[in-house]
Amino acid sequence: MTHSNRFTLWKTRIRAVLSRALAVVAVLPLTALMPLNAQNFQSYLSAAGRDTNDCTVTEPCRSINRALAVTERFGEVVIASSGVYASATISQPVTISAVGVNATIVNTGLASAGLTINLSGGDVFIKGLAFDGHRTGSAGIATSPQSTTSLQLHLDDVRMQGYEYGVRFETPDGQLTVRNSEFDFIGGFGVSVEGTGATAYVEGSTFDTDVFGFENSPGTQATIFNSSILNSNQLGAETGGTLILSKSRIVGNLVGLVTEGSGAKIYLADCVISGNQDAWDTTSGGAIVGTSPGTSFIAPGQIENGSLGPAVALK
Repeated sequence: MTHSNRFTLWKTRIRAVLSRALAVVAVLPLTALMPLNAQNFQSYLSAAGRDTNDCTVTEPCRSINRALAVTERFGEVVIASSGVYASATISQPVTISAVGVNATIVNTGLASAGLTINLSGGDVFIKGLAFDGHRTGSAGIATSPQSTTSLQLHLDDVRMQGYEYGVRFETPDGQLTVRNSEFDFIGGFGVSVEGTGATAYVEGSTFDTDVFGFENSPGTQATIFNSSILNSNQLGAETGGTLILSKSRIVGNLVGLVTEGSGAKIYLADCVISGNQDAWDTTSGGAIVGTSPGTSFIAPGQIENGSLGPAVALK
């Protein structure tokens, strides 16, 4: 079986199981998830809080869902103490921050994500949170395909481990931004960008010991800047659309880079491709191109499945 066929089989199995598991959440109407009687612009929760409280700084609540229910649109949920927190569903523009504390969302099983985003439009900011699926969780963060095109999801200093997906972004024409984050020991995809027309930008982040590090599907565009994709059991980064890699390191993976389909293209600038069994695989269509003059280092000793396309001139 070729690399391409094996990767496709893996991905098909993972997606089939998780799509069925998340279907119940995805089809909930937005009105059923909207917060009622919201009153706080800034709500607080802590590991010692109670959900009978009003989620104020002096009377914090315990769960993220309770805090969201009493927080205004575009408001903020502040996780004020270290501890373990349950999964939640976000249905309004909001910021969830856990700065200066060790706060972790723990969810196991395929029934739900750590955070499910089912949003009628606007920005969601997640700052400083850790997510742990204990190797059985479906996803750290998952967006509903029914979220509208104006969704913009911003992740900063997020740490994920033990999921089938770290982030599964299915919002058509949505925008995903990931900065200074870590995706480790993910059983499927560290980050998967699937919504047609979606864009993603990843900066200063690490994917380590995942099965698949990063992927973006046909009809999407992604940029990875100053990041590392390391030690993936199957492949480091794959695209069916357009993927730009700049000042990044693709090291120690089974296969470093993969293009899937005639329209797929990967652009490399100032990158290091080293220590992979296969540097790349373009045998299923698409092209990988560098710059002229060249700026990326491709270490010897790696298998090259397909040749590089014509370089793009630096300007």
